[in-house]
Parts: sequence; C-alpha cells; structure tokens
Amino acid sequence: NYPLAFQGTLGRTFGKFGVYPVGQVNLYWRIVSSGSKTDRLVRAARLVASSVIIYNAFRAAGVDYSGFLWNDAFGFSGGPIYQSMQDALQATSTGPEGAMARADLARSFLPGRDSDGNLSVPRLVVPGALQINSLFKAAGMIKNGEYAPAFITAMGATTRKDWTTGGLQVW
Repeated sequence: NYPLAFQGTLGRTFGKFGVYPVGQVNLYWRIVSSGSKTDRLVRAARLVASSVIIYNAFRAAGVDYSGFLWNDAFGFSGGPIYQSMQDALQATSTGPEGAMARADLARSFLPGRDSDGNLSVPRLVVPGALQINSLFKAAGMIKNGEYAPAFITAMGATTRKDWTTGGLQVW
C-alpha cells in the first residue's frame, strides 16, 4: 500500500508520515465497503469505539493522542517540509500568524530554546532532532520534580498540560 504519488521527494514533502493517511482511508474504505450492511456497521462502530477507547486510555495516562484519532486521516496537514513552506509564506505577515510562522521556522532550522527554556535542536537539520528535543524537555521536567510526565516525554509522546494523578496537579 505505497501509492506512486507518495513516493520520491515530492510525495514525502506533501505526505504526512509518508503514506499514513492514504493507507488509513483505504482501510476505512475496506471496512465499510464489503460484507452485509450489518457487518459494515459493526466494523465501523468497532473502529470508532476502539479509537475513542485508546484515545481516552492515553489521555488518562497523560499522553496527547489526539493526532491519531480515527478521523485524523481526513485532515491534510502535510509533512514537516510542507509545513515549513507554508510558514515561509506566512512569515512576512505582521499579525500573530506571522509571528507563529517565524517561530516555527526558527524551530525547524535554528538551535535555540523551547517555551520552557530547554535546549532545542533544529528538527529539519539534525537527524533524530524530535527525540533529542524530547530528551532535553524530559531532563527539564526531572529537574522540576515532574517525574511521570518526564517519562512520557522521554518516550517521545506529547503530554497533556492538564494531566492530574490522584487529584494532584502534575503541572
């Protein structure tokens, strides 16, 4: 399941995690297009239910899993290079969108610090930069005594800012 349109540089530029959305939509089509009406409805209901259950389980553990909900494949956001091209077009704007685009471009191509003051490696220049940045952020969390969110962050997941455990605010 590797469409020709998503192979090569251009396909990777506009693809999100390679061919994830295309494969996901293909899976959904197979779920709702074969078998009896009852079978199709049951499979579709299982897909949505399992997605929501997994989302809520991750949410309870403090992980932001929202980018992998069942409907994510229907929203095109492009890969990191595509996002940088979009940011470059908006970077000259004077409003908040321009400021956000300039900040995103800086994060993509320049070393610096994130919003919490942790070191940040440019994600489009250094291989493995996302994991390195996660480790820097986790180290900052450990320094602040935030051990559970640090573990989640070190594993490369995005933690929820409003995560609580046992009624105690973690952040």
